Amino acid sequence: MAEKAAKEPWDFKPADKSKYKAKAKALVEADLRTAFATPEKQKRHELVEAANAKLKAELLGAEADANEEVLLGSVFKELEQEVVRGDIIRTSAASTGVT
Repeated sequence: MAEKAAKEPWDFKPADKSKYKAKAKALVEADLRTAFATPEKQKRHELVEAANAKLKAELLGAEADANEEVLLGSVFKELEQEVVRGDIIRTSAASTGVT
């Protein structure tokens, strides 16, 4: 039964994020650092969203497809994590003020 139901494995290659990583870091890392240094949650959220919008406006053209938008979103999320984790390691405090 398992042999009959089995499917052939397919060759999966994850998308190449390298074309966006350096550009994203140069464009919005400072904005994210400012955002995560802001103690008020609503303001912090607004600043993060503004950085995301700035990144999309700069790097995605009007004709960008959904795959590119998802790829850029993934790069942005990784940069967010890098900034937050780096700040926690350096300062021993989260952006929420919890130590």
